[in-house]
Amino acid sequence: MTYTTTITSKGQITIPSKILKAQNLKKGQKLLFHIEDGRIFIESPEDMINRLAGSISIPDNLKKVPLEQAIKLAKQVHFSQKNDLLY
Repeated sequence: MTYTTTITSKGQITIPSKILKAQNLKKGQKLLFHIEDGRIFIESPEDMINRLAGSISIPDNLKKVPLEQAIKLAKQVHFSQKNDLLY
């Protein structure tokens, strides 16, 4: 299906309600945009993780943690390790 939407002066778009319902998208949900061969793709972080499943390994301590919390924890570990290298 093809739908038309307009980009506002603030660079925002409205996702048509039929797409919201069909993809079970909710208000406030985060979406990822990526460009490939001049085309724009939109997906949820969960869909990206499912698409990449098997190509990366998730540490055991993060497997049952909600996505946003897992990202926050991973950033804390990453940046604390970077700071350790500075001293």
